[in-house]
Amino acid sequence: MGAEELASLKDIAKATGYSLTTVSRVMRNKGEISEATRKRIHEAAEKLGYHENRLISGFQTGHSGLVGMIYDSTNPFFQEIASEIQKLLYARDYMLIACTATPETAEDSALIRRLVEQRVDGIVIVPRDDFADNAYFSNLVSRCVPVISIDRKTKADIDFIGTDDFCGGYLSAEHLYETGRRNLAYLAGPDFASPARLRREGFEAFVSEHPDMRMRIIAKCGNLDFPSTLIRDFLREHPETDSVAAFFDWQAIRICQILFAENIRIPDDIAVMGFGCMEPDYANVFPVTSVDQKTKEIAANAVERLFLRLEQGRTRDIPSVEIRIKPEIRVKGSTVKQKNNLFTMQKNRGDSNR
Repeated sequence: MGAEELASLKDIAKATGYSLTTVSRVMRNKGEISEATRKRIHEAAEKLGYHENRLISGFQTGHSGLVGMIYDSTNPFFQEIASEIQKLLYARDYMLIACTATPETAEDSALIRRLVEQRVDGIVIVPRDDFADNAYFSNLVSRCVPVISIDRKTKADIDFIGTDDFCGGYLSAEHLYETGRRNLAYLAGPDFASPARLRREGFEAFVSEHPDMRMRIIAKCGNLDFPSTLIRDFLREHPETDSVAAFFDWQAIRICQILFAENIRIPDDIAVMGFGCMEPDYANVFPVTSVDQKTKEIAANAVERLFLRLEQGRTRDIPSVEIRIKPEIRVKGSTVKQKNNLFTMQKNRGDSNR
């Protein structure tokens, strides 16, 4: 056997003197084999460096043991979900094939096609298009390949697992109200993205229930690198603003930086609220109160639903479901003054040269 060749079942049979059938049954944990025989064959397999040929096994069983995931790998929220899904799949002897979905990469349809060519048993996807319908996923549905949508609910008749974004927006406004804030500003995400739209609608719903509150939209922006003038100009026009909430955490961090530069104390003068609990490495300087979307629960539900379809989907019709995980507020120093809070080290708001 060459140095670069992998050991086969035949090599193990030759080394142990057992028949190929016996070796095969032991390595696949099939049939009643004595413990002594099993031990000898496993020891020989380890010594020879045997690895199961999953390709051949896939042809025999009809399952490749692979699950594809299409998502924006630059987003820490999706990074956490993908990492958790990978752990859960590994525990079930499955492997994750991760495909990055960004404007610079291939479209979802092209990535789906490649994963089908790799004979994945299922796909988890964060669709880039809210308007994706059944035709969008026809390449999977026609082949009975289970597909689970994460974060974005589409028009397609497929399973969806994600955050109760409306509830998250509602809880954000409620938290600011409970901390005494009444003049709220909101930096919203784009309406074409359903999570952004639902968060804004939840925020607005709470405000509408409380006549003593006022909410103003700063802008609808999905980018992190928005100009500082966006916030500065808004505050000049609305100096009564006592809190600012953002569509996601990176925007909230950026808002904190702008307020620092303006010598505005956080949370004394203005509270800042994020969404996602996805603070970057330097966020210990900016401890932002945020909405915990519970990535582990999203991942667990996605994997559970995927395997329900893998195990039963071909024997009975399973209706698609929409599962939304209720988020929770994680309170930090950007909304509630805490001991040794770095935000309180800023100058008084009255000293600002805005």
